Amino acid sequence: MSNGIGRNCSLRSLLLFDLGYTNFSVFAQLSAAPVTWVTRAKKNLAYTVERVLVPSATVCERLVAIGQGEDRQTVRLIELYFQGTWYRYLTNELNPMRLPAVLKPWLCIAKGGASACPAKGT
Repeated sequence: MSNGIGRNCSLRSLLLFDLGYTNFSVFAQLSAAPVTWVTRAKKNLAYTVERVLVPSATVCERLVAIGQGEDRQTVRLIELYFQGTWYRYLTNELNPMRLPAVLKPWLCIAKGGASACPAKGT
């Protein structure tokens, strides 16, 4: 990696980023490595929904496209409702079985279809 992030990571490493770090170019480089990453999503994140995976009142998972040009990639947007607040995370791990949004996903029964997901940007 040209910027040093992920340089010493072994294949299949998992990197966690703080909310203040959003660099689509680095995320694309890590995904190509392949290094798995997770970061908190900013409220003003620009994305395009490609597919809704889990729509429920407390968990919403979508495949979304982020970035532009060479940095554009499909990632998973995970939104969790906890104690009155929605928390949003991005990861390049697209398989929910490898990186589940919740420890017991069978407790999150989809009720109400895709309309149960929070609106984009909320």
